[in-house]
Amino acid sequence: MAAPVAVTRVTPPGIPLRDGFGTFVTFGDDPDLNIWEMETTPPGKDTGDAIDTSTFHNVARRTKAPPSLVEDTDGSGVCGYDPDVESELEAILGVNMVITYTTNDGSTKAIYGFLKEFTPQSHTEGEFPTANYVIVHTNVDLAFAEQAPVVVSVAGT
Repeated sequence: MAAPVAVTRVTPPGIPLRDGFGTFVTFGDDPDLNIWEMETTPPGKDTGDAIDTSTFHNVARRTKAPPSLVEDTDGSGVCGYDPDVESELEAILGVNMVITYTTNDGSTKAIYGFLKEFTPQSHTEGEFPTANYVIVHTNVDLAFAEQAPVVVSVAGT
């Protein structure tokens, strides 16, 4: 087997987001949900822990292999909300649907998932009431077929 050889970093061709302001979350089953995003954490990628492949035949190093599957991590955020959102939440909590994340440059990521949690924070005089929310990404459509997220970048990104 060959020893590793260094690779030189190349300047990426894309355009980074310049500001996180204006990242919205749209729930497919309720696109006008009575929340106002203040912080949004879109899904990331995670392969999980490495697989230990060490055996009694190893002589100096533990060996590992990458897992085969990729997980789209949970999304989350902080929002202002209309108290009337309670009735809307009853209809969408725990329901698998398309969740769309839209960044301020207009790019979108559509992914299957469900709203797992909506937790109002302490109400304090002189402060804007907020709630935290958590979205679990399922990567399965309504027929339970595996579906990857669909990313649409705007021109120039």
